[in-house]
Amino acid sequence: GQSAGSGQEAGWSSGVSLLSLGYSSLKLPKCSETSTGADGFINVTAHALMQGNSMMLVMKDRNEKPALLVKNETRSVTIAMKQADVKDAKEETIQAGEVNDYSWDDPHMPPILHLRFCLNSLELSRFDCNVDRLGRFPPITIQHNPLDVTQLHLSVHADGPTKILKIQDEKAIEDSKLKAKRPKRIIANHFIISLSRIGISIIDSIPSELIYLSLHDLNLKYVEAGDCRIVDL
Repeated sequence: GQSAGSGQEAGWSSGVSLLSLGYSSLKLPKCSETSTGADGFINVTAHALMQGNSMMLVMKDRNEKPALLVKNETRSVTIAMKQADVKDAKEETIQAGEVNDYSWDDPHMPPILHLRFCLNSLELSRFDCNVDRLGRFPPITIQHNPLDVTQLHLSVHADGPTKILKIQDEKAIEDSKLKAKRPKRIIANHFIISLSRIGISIIDSIPSELIYLSLHDLNLKYVEAGDCRIVDL
């Protein structure tokens, strides 16, 4: 079929289960013979939903709810990734500081991402990450040279149907801690109302005044700062 948004032709067979509703991410191989590597496919979203007694499958060009979002928050490490234990799985690369959405080559296989950590095309380490396991993974030590040894920290958390894999080096961890320690800016609102006199008259249908209330030198002070609110009358 043809991708309506990009105008590129891509093929697809299976990959979506119609036994359950919700979102699925698909990796569609492009029909062009010149497209290779990460350029050889299109990531799309398939949404299975019910309309009356019928089930519908809506395909969208833009990967709105990817199965996996990979954040490379390192300073200089390039990460090559592909689904583990899948024949002919396509390897993608993500440069330092980039964020990429990822679709599994075979959604029916375990969601294990084979990662290679590289610097200037030199492989420094590798790791198989099961993204169904939420939380932090043990640090991975990489060595650029005998005098430059650092650790990579991997963590996975869920945001709706999307798993987010974050890869950070020690510098990124330090920056996150410093950011968390910075004092939050407190936005304050301060109102003061002063009235020398205010009168309220209550009348009936005749009309005839029943009650007259008068207040003199009325001051109302309202202060709001963060979670604190003060009213002084």
